[in-house]
Amino acid sequence: MNVKFFSNITKPRWVMFGGSYPGTLTAWMRTVYPDLTIGGIASSGAIGLTVNQFSYAVNMQKDYDSNDPNCASNIKAAFTQMQTMVYSETGRQVLEILFNLCTPFPSSDKLTPKDIQFFFSNIFGVFQGINQYTGDNGNTATANGLGIPITCQIMNNVSETNLVKRIANVINWSNSFSPGSQNVCMPNSYSDYIWTYKQPEYDTYAEIAASRSWNWMCCSYMGYFQTTDGGHDNDIWGSLLPLDFYVDQCIEMFSPTYNADFTFAAVEKYSQKYGGAANYKGSNVVLPNGALDPWLSLGMFPGQDNLANNVTAMIINRNAHCADMYPSSPNDNMELIAARKRIQGLLEGFIQANKL
Repeated sequence: MNVKFFSNITKPRWVMFGGSYPGTLTAWMRTVYPDLTIGGIASSGAIGLTVNQFSYAVNMQKDYDSNDPNCASNIKAAFTQMQTMVYSETGRQVLEILFNLCTPFPSSDKLTPKDIQFFFSNIFGVFQGINQYTGDNGNTATANGLGIPITCQIMNNVSETNLVKRIANVINWSNSFSPGSQNVCMPNSYSDYIWTYKQPEYDTYAEIAASRSWNWMCCSYMGYFQTTDGGHDNDIWGSLLPLDFYVDQCIEMFSPTYNADFTFAAVEKYSQKYGGAANYKGSNVVLPNGALDPWLSLGMFPGQDNLANNVTAMIINRNAHCADMYPSSPNDNMELIAARKRIQGLLEGFIQANKL
């Protein structure tokens, strides 16, 4: 790049920008290769590696509850009801219809914990996506209301007396924002899921190659397994997704090498290498995080930053994952507008301090 575009400049000034995992890479780059760039903007970078990321579900609960406590209560009641239904043949048949499942549940004599966990992971995943991108101006879906507030309106809609049906209504509404996703069935075969992600061939279909790569990175050195192991009696999601649900996927998708001991050791190794949030050693970095981002707990908080090294942590209230990176919108709240101005000022400071 330097040779192609900046051959007449002795030392071009590069600034790294990244959001989510690239935000993490930006922060790490400033730690390991500080001489190659003059600064970085690491939006929503989860620099605190952890194997069991139960904080994601805990933060989700806080976000739904802060929007409307009745919404969180209704989600909890619905998930509790589904947990009862899934253990009876009649209940499973009702769930198959309500959620338009692609594959029926196995018969009672063949039903495994993984079958049940996989079903709930797909339901939980919809609420994850809604929460993580609430208010972001990243696409027409979020710009047109795909987020926690309308989700809670659906969950609080008393005209629908069946709480589980309200969950299904949330999913159908979420799917309505994706062309081609309306009336598409929901995957419900754990064995098919594992088989699909075991395939090593590159295939762009449904972003399987990218998802397989992400799974491998999580198993290899990051963890980030979004469990429901928070351990509180009032958890609205229940204890549906334990750590072994994810660890077993590592083993089944890749090899027995990728067991829990392997992942824990790898996460510890890279935590020591990069320092995490509490011991971050980089410089000239801005680390913005949204207060509504379920990843928030793995980011850096004000007070952990190092102003002497020009490391600035920011919490952007009323915003979620990577909100500061998206184009501005008339719907942007004042917190986001102010955060972008502050980020711009810090970036200009990096540039001015490294004049050619």
